[in-house]
Amino acid sequence: MTTHATKPPALSRSAVAITLVLAYGLLGAVLVGMPLTEIARVYYGGHPQGDGPLAEPGGLALGDLVLGRGVGALSAALPTSIVLAALVAGGAHLPFGALLVHLSRQRRHGTLREAYAHSAARFFVLGSASLVSLAARAVITLLALLAAQAVAAFFHGKLDDRAADVSGLVTLLPFGALLFVLHVVTDLTYVGVAAHDFSLAKAIVSAVRTFRSKRRAVVGPALFAYAGSLVAIAVAGGTVGFLAIASNAGLVFLVHQGALLTKLLLRARWLSVAIVRTTAEDPLGPPSMMARDLVVDTTADAPLTKPAGAATTSDATTTTSDATTSDPTASADEEPAPVAQATPPVLTTEPDAPNEPEPTT
Repeated sequence: MTTHATKPPALSRSAVAITLVLAYGLLGAVLVGMPLTEIARVYYGGHPQGDGPLAEPGGLALGDLVLGRGVGALSAALPTSIVLAALVAGGAHLPFGALLVHLSRQRRHGTLREAYAHSAARFFVLGSASLVSLAARAVITLLALLAAQAVAAFFHGKLDDRAADVSGLVTLLPFGALLFVLHVVTDLTYVGVAAHDFSLAKAIVSAVRTFRSKRRAVVGPALFAYAGSLVAIAVAGGTVGFLAIASNAGLVFLVHQGALLTKLLLRARWLSVAIVRTTAEDPLGPPSMMARDLVVDTTADAPLTKPAGAATTSDATTTTSDATTSDPTASADEEPAPVAQATPPVLTTEPDAPNEPEPTT
């Protein structure tokens, strides 16, 4: 599948696929939170405001539930929530991959059913890409924390505590940039797997090459998408706190879903740009040709017409054979005429003797 179009796919034509991704996230969050919600219902089910005190400013009720009387129940329910979260995160590759496929096949008028079928076929490869990306993020995060602690400890004896802590935080900036690059390469890998049917290794190689060759074309949209997502989450949190609507579950839900929808639209827009910037060419190049594939068949390429004045071996042999057959006086030990000459040899034969009448008795 080749996507050399200059204009990214329209998000409006994939509105149903985007809605299904958002709906899956909502249902997954409800499923993961069910064990924890049950604990809140047990402890605050008889409260006039329900679980409203858990969202009150100061977090006294929430702290009492998490660190006080509800710590035992939470410890028992937490493993179940973790398992559910892992299952939901793994299943999210199906609608996410379908969104990528549907965006890449808009100009071919691909249906949503075909997109989900193709996403299901690429499900495990997408999951493997996520596992590799998570492992790389964990390594980078661990190195960043170790580097920040080392720098802060180095400057604690030379600078005041605040300056030492700030120097440790500054050390995190290069690692933050590296995490951003990893996010961009991961999304490009998703595009290679879902839109171009690459294997995981080929998709990673293609993503790295695309990032290196088209850095300006991909960094801008990706940075806008990720920065916009952080702004949307910050605005949602500030809105809940500023308007003091934490006790109103309905408004909190709407603000939360609005932030998630904004984040999803921004990422879908970035992925549509990534689909345009990548190609379906094999990143490892064409397969190597064997020596037998490089042999030129001279017989097949030989001209069909022979130039004037040239005689081939087969023509000369045929002429000699005809001459031998037609000449009854030719000797068997006589050497044949030259095969190849500037002009075809002229063969002469003696005329046959006239037939004499047989004597009659």
